[in-house]
Amino acid sequence: MSMNWKNWPYWVKMLVVGFVVGFLTDSYILFNQKDIFLIKPTCLAIGICDPYVSLPLMYATLAGFLIVCSLVGAFIGYLYGKIKNRKTRAIPLS
Repeated sequence: MSMNWKNWPYWVKMLVVGFVVGFLTDSYILFNQKDIFLIKPTCLAIGICDPYVSLPLMYATLAGFLIVCSLVGAFIGYLYGKIKNRKTRAIPLS
């Protein structure tokens, strides 16, 4: 049995899709900041705009977002696999 991507369970496929979407979103957020040390949501969350405090908090938030995207993708794939592979109960005609 070859283990190419077509044979993966749906939850694994969607986990990969969720990870890629989360990674692309995180990359977009990171590389499109004009001043990475003065990120407004981070400053508002902790009350100070110190680069040594807000930058690690931002990285932790983005890592959490990546994990959440992956888990949501895996959950959607799990539900899709359960719905798609549900067997219908046929009433015997005899």
